[in-house]
Parts: sequence; C-alpha cells; structure tokens
Amino acid sequence: MLTIFKSNSDGRLAARVREAGERRFVLHSRPWSETSLMLDVFTEESGRVRLVAKGARSKRSTLKGALQPFTPLLLRFGGRGEVKTLRSAEAVSLALPLSGITLYSGLYINELLSRVLEYETRFSELFFDYLHCIQSLAGVTGTPEPALRRFELALLGHLGYGVNFTHCAGSGEPVDDTMTYRYRSSTTSKKKGLSQASLSTIKRSPEGS
Repeated sequence: MLTIFKSNSDGRLAARVREAGERRFVLHSRPWSETSLMLDVFTEESGRVRLVAKGARSKRSTLKGALQPFTPLLLRFGGRGEVKTLRSAEAVSLALPLSGITLYSGLYINELLSRVLEYETRFSELFFDYLHCIQSLAGVTGTPEPALRRFELALLGHLGYGVNFTHCAGSGEPVDDTMTYRYRSSTTSKKKGLSQASLSTIKRSPEGS
C-alpha cells in the first residue's frame, strides 16, 4: 500500500509506485445511464482504456469517491470489447494535491492524453512521464509551465514526433554554438532566437536534467 506522495524525487516516486503495483489513473469520467460512469483510464500495461463502472453513481456505491483524477488506483476489469467492465477499484493513496492553476494544468494533460492516445496501445514510459508530471505539479510553488512543457515534449517523442534540438531542420547541419535559432528552417546571428546552449537545455529537460 502506498502512503501519500511526499517524495521530491520523481525516480523514488516511480520506484514506490512499482513496488505497490499501482498502474492506473482516471483521465476523465462522465455519467453513463442513471447509476453508472464511463471512465477513460490510463494504465501502464494497456495504455488508454475505456471502462464502465456499473452502479458507481448510486447512493450506496463506494466507488465514486475513489474514481477521481490524480488518485493512484488499483483497478480490476474485464471484457472482450473496446469498453471493459470495471470489477473492483481501490485507491492506494490519497489524490495528489492539485488546486487552482496546478489543477487546471493537470486536467489539461489529461485532456491531451484523452485526445491523442489510441485505446489499448501500451505506452509504459509515457505512463511514468505522466506520473512524474503530476507529481511535479503537486509540488509547484510558482509557474507550472516547465512541468507542462517537459511533458508535452515527452509526449511528442513517444508519438513519433519528437523535436530535434541538435540539427537544423533545413540543412541537417548540427547546431552551432555561435548562432541563435528560431524553430524554423533558418538561423540568424542578429535577430532574437535561442542559443545552442538553450536548445541543449530544452532537449535535456524532458529527461529531468
């Protein structure tokens, strides 16, 4: 069983998650019939999965409180079609403490995943990038922008659209530390742009450097 996430290290957090067997987060939920919920769930093993939580909206259900975004979950489900049936759910920790701008930021990345990931396509590394991102958001005291940009770049990479920060788009030449760059197929030494050092920093940031 996990304790409340308090670690400042994304690596240690991921290790604790693995030890507990936690593998699932709710990205989005909506009413389904009078008493049920339709869930969009992100898992390490199966990627994005659609589940029906039967009876989750009923007054006697103990599920609704657990089936919230940013709450680490142990879920059991089955079924052969695209929409699976939720068998059981257990929160293995309290929800990560997101509020205000960090809550909106977390909902934004949930929406990204819901829109771009196909169902039942495994993205194990992306799952942990997501985990690291929401952990970073939970600990943010200033702007959430760095955590969001790191996740966006990581997501592009996992989808096969990673940004190349080491070579020019037009010429294929390596970036030059005496030049500045814009994200277009040209360079300039006079106009405002990004230096080679800045590009290297951006390239490293999704990896946590």
